[in-house]
Amino acid sequence: MNKKLSKLIVGAFALVLSVLNANAQTQLFTSDKNNQPGYRIPSIVRFSDGKNGVAKGGLWAFADLRYQGGDIGGNNPIDITSRKLVDGTSSWTEPVLITHRNNSSQGYDFAFGDAATVADRESGKILLMTAAGRYGVWNTPAGNPNVARHVYDPKTGKWTTTEATTQFYGPNNTYANNLFVSSGRMIQSTIYKKDKYYRIYAAICTVGGNGSRVAYSDDFGETWSYLGGPTASPIPDGDECKVEELPDGSILLNAKRYNKKENGKTYYGRCINIFTFTDVANGEGSWDKVVTSGTENVNDQTFTANCNAEIMLVPARKQSDGSQTYLLLLAGPNSTARNNGCIFWKELPSTAAEYRKPSNYVSGWSKYVYSPNTYCAYITMTLDKDGNIALLDENGGISYRNYPLSTITGGAYTYHVSAKGTYHTSSEPTFVKQ
Repeated sequence: MNKKLSKLIVGAFALVLSVLNANAQTQLFTSDKNNQPGYRIPSIVRFSDGKNGVAKGGLWAFADLRYQGGDIGGNNPIDITSRKLVDGTSSWTEPVLITHRNNSSQGYDFAFGDAATVADRESGKILLMTAAGRYGVWNTPAGNPNVARHVYDPKTGKWTTTEATTQFYGPNNTYANNLFVSSGRMIQSTIYKKDKYYRIYAAICTVGGNGSRVAYSDDFGETWSYLGGPTASPIPDGDECKVEELPDGSILLNAKRYNKKENGKTYYGRCINIFTFTDVANGEGSWDKVVTSGTENVNDQTFTANCNAEIMLVPARKQSDGSQTYLLLLAGPNSTARNNGCIFWKELPSTAAEYRKPSNYVSGWSKYVYSPNTYCAYITMTLDKDGNIALLDENGGISYRNYPLSTITGGAYTYHVSAKGTYHTSSEPTFVKQ
């Protein structure tokens, strides 16, 4: 056998192994049969484990550790637990608590749940926002603080926790009632930076009014403002939601519809709206008109009913002609029973004038069923160092899965970073220097 043929065979074998490993499932956290304790609400980031904040590809998974099984509030004790997959290793670390609740507290530090996370692409810091407190989201914070901010500093290896309630509710609850930062991905802009940090966007679920919204921070979560103003309501029927930055810096908000009922029928679906800036630095601009996709389980729409669902924009190469493009992914359960895990995908329109139209996200979706007829519920995802989709879902606890973009799209697209000098998506924690 000649050397060239030998190398081809070895390379092909390595590729097969890579795909097999990418499709493998790893159980990171396992709930007991009575769900006490139980693990829910996953979040994942690709973090910096290199020098000077250079991301080398480690993954950090987070989840609720629910000691009595229940949601945040109602005196339910909850902490955030985590595991790491450090770059260059093949095994996840043992679970470590990120928060340390105070069982006797009447304040925000009684419990922490529903983690939303983002990694700073330059410093390597991690911002983690949680719902918090003894009484939780269903009680307005007049004496009931219920939002917390947690920051990890890789220089010290430590987390710090502070209360952040009034940043979202405003003085005397003038902005909203009953809200929390929606779990999973927060995003860091690739467009706007102020002082030390690129801007952070977080999706806000306001169950007591104003529906789904977007808040932003230019100081890594110390202070927050709302896109469109403190009482803006871009998705009035929205519930839990996710946010993504489009290539020109516009902001896409995708929300679970709040089980709207009319004439004895429940209407599900995904609600979509887009914010276009007139002044990025000051957060000024306007929301478009909200649209709804997937009110029924039909072809080419995103039916992920009655559950949160993750969105992520990924740079890609179209295999049919080799062109550079972007795919928008949406991962969620494809049923009202929160099972049948799917990743929906759609190529972004080629011009800003088109991809800024909410109506262009109603249909035209394809889907990859990664876990048929299996309970998956809340799903979150990020990119790993190789451009694969690193995914967590709820499956008797929290499971980790990993898929190449080519697998998800049936070979139609592969991951490929944007060309030098052009946009890089918020799913990538660093700009790629070429």
